[in-house]
Parts: sequence; structure tokens; C-alpha cells
Amino acid sequence: MATQTPKALPQDIQWRTDAVCDGLIELEKKDYNNALLPFAQYQEKIRLEWNKMIEEVFSINQNTQILVKNFLQKEEKENPKIPYDGLWSAWEVASNTIRAQINDGTFWSKENSVQKPLHEQYGISWNFIDRVYDVGESLLADEKYKEAVGVFGFLIFLNPLVPEYWLRMAGALYGAENFEGALQQYVASLVFDPENSFVFFEMARCYCKLKEAEPCLACLEACIEYGAKNEQYADLVVEARTIKEAIHSKQLKI
Repeated sequence: MATQTPKALPQDIQWRTDAVCDGLIELEKKDYNNALLPFAQYQEKIRLEWNKMIEEVFSINQNTQILVKNFLQKEEKENPKIPYDGLWSAWEVASNTIRAQINDGTFWSKENSVQKPLHEQYGISWNFIDRVYDVGESLLADEKYKEAVGVFGFLIFLNPLVPEYWLRMAGALYGAENFEGALQQYVASLVFDPENSFVFFEMARCYCKLKEAEPCLACLEACIEYGAKNEQYADLVVEARTIKEAIHSKQLKI
């Protein structure tokens, strides 16, 4: 997939993206207790990654939309019973409105802004969003990781308050061997659940690929600590302990 250098966002769009980011951070600020990463550093990482992701959505989103369009319209030909609000043509109506407001400077302005995800502001239905999510899942299954990154970035742009979008984008970045990018996405996802054992395990995998032993071990320890509180992570905790022991015994070299 062709990429372009991200451009600076218009001031009104930048203000609104900052506001959404502030909302994400505020969700967990009071309960944040991750000793591995001081909150000041944590929120700065989120801000940097959020702005980078939004800039990339604006600069390369056209390629992603062409890909999604082809997937959805093929499905629509095969299944004419898909509700109108889930059709690609319904998205095009909303997209044209957004594009017009970007051009005239009214998109997400301070005066007109409401504290809602973009899809709610512009009437983009969950039927459509769920179909786009299925496209991303299909791409992951086919190991088309770079394309999947764009699709999940598009979903985050539409609604940044769904943790699964951040996790799936992180997984796509990992599959594309962008381990630093995957790590940043996993860190950002901790705003929803600072004690997510799975996320810390995946962060450890990223650090392992990046050949950074100390943070890898720290994340494995966090995975074990938080996973011990939830039976659903029992198998993951066992695996984390096994990897941790292998690193300490030099059986696994980082």
C-alpha cells in the first residue's frame, strides 16, 4: 500500500482530536496504578500516538477507503438484504458532508463541537462500522497486515472509544513487523484497562522482538500479577512464567 508523509491537521481538527484524546485519558486517570509507567509519561505517549494516527488517517485514508469499498460493494451484490444504513453508499453521504465541512472550516470547530465520536455526530451506523470491522478481520485472517492496519485506523477514527479496534490495530502492526508501532498501540489501549494481562503479554512480545530484555521482563511480570486476579488469563499467566524463566535461565536470548 502506498503511503504519504502525514501533513499537519487544520487547527479546528487538531483541537477536536486533542479533546477526544483528553477524554480517553480522563477515563482512567483516577484509577491509574501502573508502576511500570508513570502517568505523565503514559499520557504523553497516548497524545503522541493519537495525533500520529489521526494525521495518518487523513493522509492515507483514501487507499483504505478504496479497499473497504471494494470489499463491501462485492458483499452488497451478493446480499441485497443488507440494511441501507450499512451500505457503502450511506457512508459516502456522510463522507461527503465531512469533506465539505473540512473544506469550509466548520468541521469539528469549537463552536459546533459535541463530545461524541465522529460516527455519532454524522449518523454513521453500527451496521456500517461492524461491516468495516469484518473487513479488517478478513484481512488479518489472510495475513494482509499492512492493509488491516489502515482499516482498523479508519475504525478508530470513526470511534476511538472501542478498545478492540486499538488491540486489533496493534495486532496488525505486529504482523506487519512494525513492533514499535504495535507497542505504542498496546500502550495506548491501556487507557481502557490498565490491568489488562493480555496487553502486557503482547507488549512483552514486542519488546522481545525489539531486543529489550528489561522492559520485556517487566511486562511479563505485570501480565503475571494482573492475570492472577482473573481466571480467564490462567493459561496466559502460565505461558508468561515459562517465558520469564527461559529468559532468566538464558534459554531464551534477547
